[in-house]
Order: sequence, then structure tokens, then C-alpha cells
Amino acid sequence: MLRNYQPIKKCLYMLVICVVLSSCAGLQEENSSVGKDDKSGNDLYDEGKFVLNEHTLSEASKGRLTYIPFEIGTDIKEVKAAWGEPDESGNIEGKYLYYKDRKTYIYMHLDDKVSAVGGKTELSRQAMINILGRPSDEFESDLSYVTGDYFIYITGDTVMLKPYKK
Repeated sequence: MLRNYQPIKKCLYMLVICVVLSSCAGLQEENSSVGKDDKSGNDLYDEGKFVLNEHTLSEASKGRLTYIPFEIGTDIKEVKAAWGEPDESGNIEGKYLYYKDRKTYIYMHLDDKVSAVGGKTELSRQAMINILGRPSDEFESDLSYVTGDYFIYITGDTVMLKPYKK
């Protein structure tokens, strides 16, 4: 008769462990300053350098990446007015600008509107999954997350936000 309670007992132990771990994660998040709005109190874009954090998916659904103040569709003149001339520019499947100190790529259409934004990260693949959750799709070492009308594509150390074509 007691054997019938073993699966229930195991489930209860697992539930307790999950609750404890969730509480610890919540405390750690509250004490962490990474990705918090510590520069101005409430503006995720004051720093101007890409950081992958718990805000990344919600910001991506609005057409921008965390700490990059330019949405997809922004005129490239606005980017240059705010950030100056890039450290590197070129043309690989479209024009791009790279701001090395900000770890940020800005891609544009022929009409000089931002078509995609990207950033460099030093996080491991597993760390990115821990932050963003389970990806919408995986292919070898690449990850993608669909969020609203946009998707985040991660390959190696590059995180890129593009419009999602359904």
C-alpha cells in the first residue's frame, strides 16, 4: 500500500525543490545590478551598449534590443547624429555600421532605414538560454526567438534582431 504513495511523495519533493529554487532565483535577481535601470533610474537606453538580459525579449517585441535606443525603421541619420561615425562600415548582404565600443551592429536597407540591429555578447550558449528561456527554434549552435513581429537570431557571439516574416 505504501508503494502507491511513492510517486506522490516524489512529486511533492520536486515541488518543494522548485519553490525553493524559484525563491532563491528571485532574490538573486533583486540583488543583481546587471540589466537594471541603474544609470538614470528608468531608461533602458542610457548606457547605449547592448546587454542581453531579462528585458531583451520584451524590448525585441517593440523592434529594439536592450540598451540600443534605435528601433527598426529608424533613419540612419538619427543613428549617426546620436552615436557619430561608426568604427567600421561595409556591405555584406546589405549595408551595416559597427560601433565597437558599444558592441553594436546597425544594418540598413537601401533607403537608409535601420533594418536590423545586432550586438556582441560574451555569454555562453547555455547562459543565453538561461536568460531568454527555451528558444523558438534551434539549429546546430544557432538559436532563434520569435517575439511579436520580430525575431532574435543568435549565432556564436552575435545576437541579431530582425523583422519576422510570417
